[in-house]
Amino acid sequence: MGKVWYVDSSVILRALINDSVAAQAWFQTCQINGDEFYGSRMVELEVRRVVHNAGASQNKAGEYLDAMHLVAVTEQLIDDAIGLTPPLGAADSLHVATAQLLAPLGIVVATHDAQMASAIRVLGTLSVHDPVTDDPRRPAVA
Repeated sequence: MGKVWYVDSSVILRALINDSVAAQAWFQTCQINGDEFYGSRMVELEVRRVVHNAGASQNKAGEYLDAMHLVAVTEQLIDDAIGLTPPLGAADSLHVATAQLLAPLGIVVATHDAQMASAIRVLGTLSVHDPVTDDPRRPAVA
């Protein structure tokens, strides 16, 4: 068995919408290695809405999302997200709270979101990795 990843929508959207070769290659390599992918249903919502709004293929989005174990957004998860101390928006708070819930699995958070990566480092409970290395607008966050 390979690594266990919590994949933020920023990485999936870079692969789908921004055609990031680095993000696409990272997903392929992880799948070959037998890695597992987790995310919250918020990841699915974010990805599906951005893909819809961009007029891109929902089928391609489905290929990424179908490879993931999606965690339900519960009242407890929302409470945990509300209780986080680092400055984060609502969606990022939910992603971090979900990743913390999955921490016993040895989760590593894959994100290209600088604020989310910073919050994860401040909390000190999870590792973070940015597989998107070919974004000319900003360098990798981890």
